[in-house]
Amino acid sequence: MRPNSGNEDYFGLKNALEAIKKQDGQLSFDSLCKFIETCSFDALAYTGGKAAKYYEIIDSLPEEQKQEFMERYLKFNYKKQLLVEEASQNVYKSMSDLGKMIGFNSLHKRWVYQWLKDATEELEKALRPGAYLEKFAFVFDVLPPRNVCSLVLTHLLSATVPTMHAKVFPLATKMSRALRWELSHTNSFSTSSEFTHLVFNNDHSVEFVCSIADILMRASKIPEFQQLEIQNDEDWKDNVFRLTHVKDENTNSKFARHGAIEAHPIICLHFKIYEELFQTGSYNLPMLHPPRQWTSPHDGGFYSIPLPLVKSSEPSTSHAYMKKAHETGQLASVYQSVNALGMCAWTINQFTLEAFNKILKTSHLPGLPTTLRLRLRPEKFPDEEAYRRAYYSWKQNEAENLKKEKGAHSSRIYYDMVNRLANSFAKNGEVLYLPHNMDFRGRVYPAVSFLSHQNEDLVRSLMMFWDAKPLGETGYDWLVYQLANLYNKSKTTMEQLKSFVETHRSSIIGSAQDPLAENAWWLEADNPWQVLALCHEFDAIWKHPHNVASYRSRIPVHQDGSCNGLQHYSALGADEKAARAVNVLPGDTMQDVYTTVLGLVEKRVSNDIESEPENEREFACTAQSFLSRKLIKQTVMTTVYGVTPYGATQQVKKRIEEMTENVLENSLLGAEKLRLAGYISGHVLESISDLFAGAELIQNWLVDCCSRCIQAYDPRDFPEPDKIDFFGKNHYRPMMWTSLSGFPVIQMYRKRAIRELRTPLQKLILRDDLRLAPIDELKLKNGIAPNFIHSIDAIHLLMTCLSAKSEGITFAAVHDSFWTHASEVERLSEIIREEFARLHSSDIIASLQQDMAHVNRNSFQLVWVNVEKNTEFVAELNMLREKAVGKGPILGQSRLNEVLRSEIHENLQVNALVETYKPRLLWVSRSAGPPIIYDDCALSKTPTKDPVSMNGHLIMFITFEKMLPFKLFIFVTIV
Repeated sequence: MRPNSGNEDYFGLKNALEAIKKQDGQLSFDSLCKFIETCSFDALAYTGGKAAKYYEIIDSLPEEQKQEFMERYLKFNYKKQLLVEEASQNVYKSMSDLGKMIGFNSLHKRWVYQWLKDATEELEKALRPGAYLEKFAFVFDVLPPRNVCSLVLTHLLSATVPTMHAKVFPLATKMSRALRWELSHTNSFSTSSEFTHLVFNNDHSVEFVCSIADILMRASKIPEFQQLEIQNDEDWKDNVFRLTHVKDENTNSKFARHGAIEAHPIICLHFKIYEELFQTGSYNLPMLHPPRQWTSPHDGGFYSIPLPLVKSSEPSTSHAYMKKAHETGQLASVYQSVNALGMCAWTINQFTLEAFNKILKTSHLPGLPTTLRLRLRPEKFPDEEAYRRAYYSWKQNEAENLKKEKGAHSSRIYYDMVNRLANSFAKNGEVLYLPHNMDFRGRVYPAVSFLSHQNEDLVRSLMMFWDAKPLGETGYDWLVYQLANLYNKSKTTMEQLKSFVETHRSSIIGSAQDPLAENAWWLEADNPWQVLALCHEFDAIWKHPHNVASYRSRIPVHQDGSCNGLQHYSALGADEKAARAVNVLPGDTMQDVYTTVLGLVEKRVSNDIESEPENEREFACTAQSFLSRKLIKQTVMTTVYGVTPYGATQQVKKRIEEMTENVLENSLLGAEKLRLAGYISGHVLESISDLFAGAELIQNWLVDCCSRCIQAYDPRDFPEPDKIDFFGKNHYRPMMWTSLSGFPVIQMYRKRAIRELRTPLQKLILRDDLRLAPIDELKLKNGIAPNFIHSIDAIHLLMTCLSAKSEGITFAAVHDSFWTHASEVERLSEIIREEFARLHSSDIIASLQQDMAHVNRNSFQLVWVNVEKNTEFVAELNMLREKAVGKGPILGQSRLNEVLRSEIHENLQVNALVETYKPRLLWVSRSAGPPIIYDDCALSKTPTKDPVSMNGHLIMFITFEKMLPFKLFIFVTIV
């Protein structure tokens, strides 16, 4: 991959990069961006000496010169890309180089130098013979102690200052990764050293960086502590950092805590202005050259940054399955699709970037949450209850303010980095490419840290296609469609959309010409930044001196699915009513499923108002005042992806909080909001069940299939059969199937296997990847339905991508939102529908059923037989068992395990008995629920009243292939 030694461009770029680096060899994020924007391809020969953006140059060239320009430009960019990839994997502003950090004052510089000096002295003592860090002394033969301390201090400040604290383990992992990178890129370090494992082994490297962090935390003091008039806190004294515990925000437990490192509030206050300090880490940036083509599950994407085709929580297991799929050739279409997505060329929209540059200097960035208004506590209260409500309301808002303040600071850091990187790419109008990879369901994602079309509204507005294409006969209308829909999705017909744009023509022009004007029209949009980009585009179109059809546009137009999950369910179940609600079937007007569901919810709430007792009626009236399309949209959208009643309640509660956050007279407390959200979300879920009854049937079928498959026994999974316990859950298997694209979908949700790692900072509880943890049955069953729909959605995207590619149509996607040039929307719209129909003409359910049977073809299922109702069968089976394991009562799990171990390997005679006597077989899910009656090919959905017991029933194996996954029976309205 790397250019040879005679390549002048490469070594010229490499020297330029080295010159930008600081004295200690580190590269800050700002310096990397400086390299990207200053070391660029010389295109003056194509412009007559005039400066121009590269995308403008390519537009101005005759056809015969365009190919030559791109070949030379990309050849140069390939060499530049190699250097950017290498440099981007360990970006930080060294504490040893503070003199060049923008705005760093002498007081803070003196503090940091003192911390580094004291820490370095302590570190050198710990490295002496016999001291506790002696085993790591070899590291300092390569890296000076001060540099190592500088690296760790940079990460400590970078992680703690923005939000006052950072969890120990993620921070230690990040620091150890940076250390390994530093060592591996040092010429004097040998990976063949006998000590290499001490830093390249995760546990040892985490132990090492925690030791350095511990030294720094003990050595770092605030010298002018007494002079700074800090409120005296015995826990802090004059320490810069301390260990603490913080709540785990990813769990509902009130008691779950994580060890964290906290920075003193005064340090956070003093250091939060140094933006470069927080731009520390390893980043995958958009590429300046087309990505490496995917040719195997581990070969593709970046040129030097390792990137798997499939992101997985169990990389080794995933790789084994993907390797088999690759060897059989079934991933060919997957490679083609992911490669095509990576070849879509982008560039930066200079207009929205300039607006972003200006607004970033202000205190408020459109699209970011504002801080709650402070609610002053009244001095007097009419009664105790009024005081209690006011106090808890004030306390709740204070906590929310603190949370938002931390979030806003983190967001500001993120947007500063996005802005800096976008400016570096935009200076010369660079072409950008986004390498893609997939999750375990087959959904594709750009594999970049930020600045992609899958990011939020502001970042999307910065992205436009590299190629410009004439609008043609219909492109203008589709830009109208895009603007009106991004502004407010209440318009449905094209005539209404045109009327909307024409009505606001002067506002659109005003927004384009003065984006920062007070009360600018674009700021009121649902997606303000993308609307601003379109305002500029329309202003340019209306000024275009020639026919509108000849205007060359780069702005992407999106076509979003009408709640794609429900579209797939309606097609799978041939449900006409549901299909019309989500625009699968043609109609006179476009349907909006969110408005339809809202109507059903409003009707339910109105009924409650009329029929409920007076106290409940008042509650329903309160709920009615909150009902809106926006309130219920997320819950409707995520229902098909497995949202639980709890999750739906939280979604609605969040919307209610957004609606009331700036309403001073609002007196709803947190508990009341939660109850209100539960009431509304309950009605939403019931309304969806009424409208999409077929979807619920399919979801239940998938869960039942999952239960059967994960509880199946394959003798090949047990090399030591004597250790099998057929009454436990350790034998459960991942749920897997092969999608129609040939992609193997593997649900590998496991319970957490943990281990302890003791470090000088604290005892860390880590996930143990070397031990195979048991399957998490609940997660598998909860995940099967949404993951199956996600996998179908992914196939549709990949099929559409390949079809668009075959016709030369620009194609990009964000899951169920497909993007292209305005002039190509109509043809892409046809392709989307054609591929949807082709996909659902393939009998997906039957294919899944066959695939599950194939995967489990060598497996067995445990079933039960009623002894009294099948006396002859039971007598014959007991005779067989006596021959296998000897006479004696077969009761108790130990004895039954012995019998079942013999039968799982010699099952022909048991199957023959089943064929002869045809007993009623009962299957019991291990998780919950009554026994279910089998027949030859279907699992009856009617539970039996015959409860299974050891005394009244006999347990046995039946071959899985005999009992195929049951057929799907649902009521359809299409005749």
